[in-house]
Amino acid sequence: MRGVPDSDQLRDHRDDAGNGDIGGGPAAVGGAAVNGAGLERIACLMPGIPGGCPNVIEQYAGTGGRKPKYCGLTVDGVPHTRYTALRVREGKLTLPAPGSRPDSEPAPVRPVSYARASIEALGGELRDQLAAHQAWAADFAARLERQLATAADPDAAAAEISAAHRDARTRIDAAEAARDDAATRARAAETAATTAARAQADAEAAAETALAEADDAGAERDQAQAERDEARRQRDQAHADRDQLQQQLEAARTRLAEAEHTRDDTETARARLAEHLEQARAELERLRAAHEQVTAERDQTRTDLAAAREEADQQQRRAETAAHDRDTATAAAQDLRAERDQARDRADQAARDAGEARTAQAVAEAQHEALTRQLEHDIATERAHAQQRLNDQAARHDQQLAELRTPRATAPDAAARGEASPPGPRRRPGRTSRSPAGTDAPEQPQE
Repeated sequence: MRGVPDSDQLRDHRDDAGNGDIGGGPAAVGGAAVNGAGLERIACLMPGIPGGCPNVIEQYAGTGGRKPKYCGLTVDGVPHTRYTALRVREGKLTLPAPGSRPDSEPAPVRPVSYARASIEALGGELRDQLAAHQAWAADFAARLERQLATAADPDAAAAEISAAHRDARTRIDAAEAARDDAATRARAAETAATTAARAQADAEAAAETALAEADDAGAERDQAQAERDEARRQRDQAHADRDQLQQQLEAARTRLAEAEHTRDDTETARARLAEHLEQARAELERLRAAHEQVTAERDQTRTDLAAAREEADQQQRRAETAAHDRDTATAAAQDLRAERDQARDRADQAARDAGEARTAQAVAEAQHEALTRQLEHDIATERAHAQQRLNDQAARHDQQLAELRTPRATAPDAAARGEASPPGPRRRPGRTSRSPAGTDAPEQPQE
């Protein structure tokens, strides 16, 4: 199953990636191939998937820099990022079978159940308040009738009614003030939750950067090792050439000794031997010249070997510097985890504030409904909207807290094993989605 792309460009080329470019096609050679004018298509290298990830990354050829390894898309509910690849290699995450999950997980049903339970509780409380108010109104009407029947003073009756109206208005004003205070606290809790989510996203982005720097350090170390091996191979080849020329010189000396030994034979043989001697001398001069050339080449080879050794030493020092940078990145990742724990504490505090705000809002709305019938429609509408916002906020807090409580493992020494790591991704900031009540809510971060 294909993931959901993060850009229109990858969405336009998704079908091309499924027509044979991945696997045995050109795009699988070395992890990348060039298709089209100036575009380079790179296969996603996410481990743990049988047959590999079907997605590709496109970038303009010749842009330079480190090439991306992971497509960054969500496939079967799992984002393909550097941090996810690290967790798969360490055995802390097992990818689901291809096609076993939908592109997007269904919305959790807990907010609906919570809302229904809250509505039932509020309905029961409302019925109790209405019954009490009706009983009070009936008793008040009976007592009022008895007083009117026994009292013939209309001014006293009017004064008593005015006092009752003033008391009701005072209670209504107090309930409205409590409602406004609960709404203010709810907005403050929502702001605190948004700040905690933003801090978590920044911490994960910094962790992704640290993992990328550790990956670069490992690549530089591997390159230095390859250059040192190449210098050793050239040195061995120079030694082999020197030994071969030495054997040729020994053979020439043997032939010269044989020619001098046969010089004491017949005069005819002497002339022939003299001719052979001249040829041998010419061959000897040629071999001497070759020997001098080999000596010069040997000296040059020694010079080149010394330079290669110096370069290898420099590469070794750079590798040690890269290891030190990797340790620094590991320490930075630990600091980022501490910041993540602080963000988790702030999220917990925001959840507690939201719970208190919901309780105060419910009490204020119930009191306001019981005290006045004239504002019943407006108060009911405001209560429904406020309850929906609080339910959405509680759902977002619950999901964020569940993700923040997920154990985060310290990134191991990936460079020592020669493997590239990723974090998630890099984690991109969540886009804004529209909640059912019409309010903007940050998109939930992905695992």
